[in-house]
Amino acid sequence: MPEPGNKKQAGLKAWKHFLLDKEMVRYLILGVLTTLVDFFLATILREIFGDEHKLVFNSIAVVSAIIFSYIGSRLFVFKSKGPIVQEFSQFFFSRIGISFIFSNGTIWFLEDVLNFTKKVPIIRLAWSKIIGAGLVVTLNYLVGKFLVFRKRKIKKEM
Repeated sequence: MPEPGNKKQAGLKAWKHFLLDKEMVRYLILGVLTTLVDFFLATILREIFGDEHKLVFNSIAVVSAIIFSYIGSRLFVFKSKGPIVQEFSQFFFSRIGISFIFSNGTIWFLEDVLNFTKKVPIIRLAWSKIIGAGLVVTLNYLVGKFLVFRKRKIKKEM
């Protein structure tokens, strides 16, 4: 029977392996951090400057979060060794398209069309931002996994 200390260490090692070596878990961790960057910037800008230019402020937050997410995706999630310029271009333009359509689109539709302007108490984050973020995170993972950071076969020259 293993000693209690060794069993505890083995359990901690298993959790560390699960948390650090599983792509989906790494993606979720990065996704939470990226979402915090996005939410923090969008909320701060709207609180300081008001809601008149909310889509501009949201766009600034989205672009900042995309750059943060690319660095984390390349180094931490997908551990890519692919060409940086090509990957960044694919990553940025796919994310910017998805983000503007679903993040700005959700904010516009819920707040301007349906007049749903409720905010989360205490943190003052718009519910429309949260709903849009859920759509964006799901689509971004699929695009990152299957288009941007897909495993490429290396051609051997003879």
